[in-house]
Amino acid sequence: MELNLSPWLTAFATLLITFSFYFYSKSKKENRKNLSKKFPLEASGGWPIIGHLFLLSGPEPLHLTLSNMSDKYGPVFGIRLGNRRGLIVNTWETAKEVYKTNDAALSYRPQNAALRLMGYNFATVGFSNDALYWREIRKVSVLKFLSKRKVAMHGDVRKREIMQAIRSVNECYYIKKVDIIDMRKVFWDFTVNLMARTVAGDVSAEKMGSEERGKWQEIVREFFKTMIVFTISDVVPWLKWVDYFGGMHHNGFKETGKSFDDMLEAWLEEHKEQKKKVRGDGEEELEEDFMGELLSVADCVAHKFPVFDADTITKATCQVSGFALSAMQLALASFLHGFDIETASGEAVDMTGSFGSTNMKATPLEVCLRPRLSYELYV
Repeated sequence: MELNLSPWLTAFATLLITFSFYFYSKSKKENRKNLSKKFPLEASGGWPIIGHLFLLSGPEPLHLTLSNMSDKYGPVFGIRLGNRRGLIVNTWETAKEVYKTNDAALSYRPQNAALRLMGYNFATVGFSNDALYWREIRKVSVLKFLSKRKVAMHGDVRKREIMQAIRSVNECYYIKKVDIIDMRKVFWDFTVNLMARTVAGDVSAEKMGSEERGKWQEIVREFFKTMIVFTISDVVPWLKWVDYFGGMHHNGFKETGKSFDDMLEAWLEEHKEQKKKVRGDGEEELEEDFMGELLSVADCVAHKFPVFDADTITKATCQVSGFALSAMQLALASFLHGFDIETASGEAVDMTGSFGSTNMKATPLEVCLRPRLSYELYV
């Protein structure tokens, strides 16, 4: 006997939609009742229940989506994510008001599942909603990482990694006889290598084999790609089951977070052993990287904020993408100075970006490089 499921599916869908609109209307009325202050103009086009979530989930890069909306709605406007409201600003004057003048009142960061599962339950300095904890970590970061001594030390690290990247490309031309090189891969390798050396120093750079390095690069790529992803359950918690049907379930976030944590944990344990050895031998401690510096202050921070232990604070504050990205201009200038460059196709470079927090180039950057100097001068 055949079982006809169509009537049951229709009834289920009708019931689901009815309840969805009921809860949506109820939450919307409550939000309007609670809004005591005038909110900026809300962008049109929001869907029932989820609001503008669909606009912020790709595939177009997020900054382009918001820029286009700003052209239409002005430099300050609102969006809706489920029953929550968001404020979008697009001028430096307003950004200063938000991040400097009123930073305490507007310090709330969106708490999505990706950051909760991959960012140590929002212990990461850039996404914490605890104003006191955030200010403490920011103070530690400024004193430990942005002093004149540390900036000078990181300058030397940047120079070494840039020279290594140039030597690698030079060998491709002179030794491997490679005519066309994907510079997107070259710059990505440079960025990830610089991040690893800045965080963990020679612990990572010297001991990481090619297979392990490739794994680390893939973990970092996936982390930055998914960290700004919002799922339906982030804005409408009672629709969590929809994430599984849409392929946005949390298992992927957990796997990426675990892989990221395993790598940082291994580096952390090596640093602890290194410190014990140095103290036991009575030797002078070496110039410390980010992780080494954090080990000396994390216990104090954990005592003030016991919700996180010292190891978690150390790993969560090791987000150095800004340092690596700031070195990209110097790396690009060095390549333009040292090589004659033209595109393999002879056409203009396609600058289309991909979705993610780092806005990587969507397509390979295949170019023909010819060193301007002799091989020995690049070694």
